[in-house]
Amino acid sequence: MSIESKKIQRKQLIKIRNNIKSDDLTAKSLIIENRLFDIVSYYGFETVFAFAPFNNEVNIFGLIKRLLNNKINTALPR
Repeated sequence: MSIESKKIQRKQLIKIRNNIKSDDLTAKSLIIENRLFDIVSYYGFETVFAFAPFNNEVNIFGLIKRLLNNKINTALPR
């Protein structure tokens, strides 16, 4: 895949993501949050690196809160 086609595909995916309805994004974010928390718990991770979502990205602030409440070190980029 060429760099130009990757740029085009990225723009298309961002457009799709930005058109996700708020209710759908919330529901899908919760599904992802629960699945990721299950994985962290299953493997017994002591530290998790995360990201701070912006725009219409998956909202993982609930996951971050759950991790911290369960004494799991959580790191985010500056």
